[in-house]
Amino acid sequence: MQLSLWINKKKNTVSGLETIKFILNKLKPYSLFTSGINLKTSGKIFLMIGKVVKYDHFYICNPKLVKKVSKNLNFSNIEVLNKEKNLSMEKSVHPISIPKYSYFPKKSAMFFLNKYTKNPFYNYYFLNFKSKNKIYFFFICREIYVNKLKTKILRIVDFYGDFPKNINFKNKIINFLIENKYEYIDFVIYGMNHKKLRDIGFEIKNNNQIIPNHFEPFNKKNIDLNLAIIVNPYGDRLVSVKGDSDQERPNKI
Repeated sequence: MQLSLWINKKKNTVSGLETIKFILNKLKPYSLFTSGINLKTSGKIFLMIGKVVKYDHFYICNPKLVKKVSKNLNFSNIEVLNKEKNLSMEKSVHPISIPKYSYFPKKSAMFFLNKYTKNPFYNYYFLNFKSKNKIYFFFICREIYVNKLKTKILRIVDFYGDFPKNINFKNKIINFLIENKYEYIDFVIYGMNHKKLRDIGFEIKNNNQIIPNHFEPFNKKNIDLNLAIIVNPYGDRLVSVKGDSDQERPNKI
C-alpha cells in the first residue's frame, strides 16, 4: 500500500499521526510506504512510527551535448563486455511482456498499462532489453523538454526485471541519447545495490553535481526525494522508484 498524506501545517502533527495509526489499526496493510516526504513537516510524523530514507540518483550523460539542465556530470569511457552484443534494446509504447523480478512490490502488465500507457497527462515509452526474444528488464521513460533552455532530458520513472550479470549496456544508452539529442538519462531509485547499477553503466550523482528534480516549474538545483517506510515485510528486497506513490504527477495541466 502506497500512502499519500496531506498535512495541514496550521494544525499540530497529532492529526496526521492519528490518521496513520487509524490506517495501521483498522486497515492493517501488508505493506505501507510513501515518497516525497518533507523532513521539516510530515517527516517528523513518519519518524515516530517508521523510518525515512533518501532515494539515490543515477545518470548516464550524453558526451556530445553541452550541459544546460545539469552541471558537472561525468562521462567515463568504459570497456564494454562482449556479451553486450547479445543484448538488444527495443522501444515500445506498451509492455511487451513481464520479466522475472526479484524485488518487491510486484507489479503486473495491467498496472504498467493503466499507469503509463493510458496516462492522460504524460507520454511514456518502454525501453525493453532482450536477448533471443527474452526480455530481461525494461525501463519506463518520459521525455522532458525544458523550453527556456531549448533542450531535453530523459527520465526513468519505473523499471521491472532483473539485470543480467556481466553485461554493461552503457554504449547502447549513450547511442540512444545521442540519436535523440537527450542531455542525459537519470534514474531515481531506492533499494538497489549501487554496484549493480554501476556495473550496468550508471554513475551515481555526487554533491558537486546538479541533476534537477523539479521541472514544473523548472528549478535548476538538487532536491532530494525521500521515502517513508512504515510497514515493510520485504526487508532489503524493497525497491522504490520515482513513479511510485504520487511523485509522477503533473503540477501543471
